[in-house]
Amino acid sequence: MKREKVNYTIQSVSHALDILESFTKTEDELGVTELSKRLGLHKNNVFRLLATLEHRTESCYRKLPTRREDSPNWFYLYRAA
Repeated sequence: MKREKVNYTIQSVSHALDILESFTKTEDELGVTELSKRLGLHKNNVFRLLATLEHRTESCYRKLPTRREDSPNWFYLYRAA
């Protein structure tokens, strides 16, 4: 008997990554309302996710000596949020 594959993803982590992936080089500023519409999330949830990302990435962002293209995108996206 073959077991079905179980989805082990955490929805809030997935939503946070969706927010980060919404930013691009040409679109580096998006408001809570715009993100909410694009992702189909409540504005309150988007706001809380952005606040959490800002809080958790603040120390990491400040440790980067320069803005490098090969660094993880989320370091730059935090700056735009």
